[in-house]
Amino acid sequence: MTKTEVVRNIMNSIDEIKDKYDYDFIGVRVQENEFVQGEILDYSYIWVDGECTSEELDGTCAIRLEDAELANGYYGQHIAIIAGNYGEYGQDLGEIIIRDAEVLEVLS
Repeated sequence: MTKTEVVRNIMNSIDEIKDKYDYDFIGVRVQENEFVQGEILDYSYIWVDGECTSEELDGTCAIRLEDAELANGYYGQHIAIIAGNYGEYGQDLGEIIIRDAEVLEVLS
């Protein structure tokens, strides 16, 4: 399944995903490395002008579930639904930063 197809499936299932999981922050994470269901993800780093810095954020970056279509623009072929009870909004459009984010579903 392509990234576009996975994202389309997420968009068609937003309400079901929200009903299935009792978390305050649910997002779509795209990355190069494979996910393991149930793992707690490492925190993301701050990027400046397209360059990764050594400064960690307060959680793992993801796209808000409601903005899942934006995931098509992110680099990587592995996609997962991640969640946590603590988070904040990031600087990018649709971005959330989830503290102690757990991988709920590995989609690709």
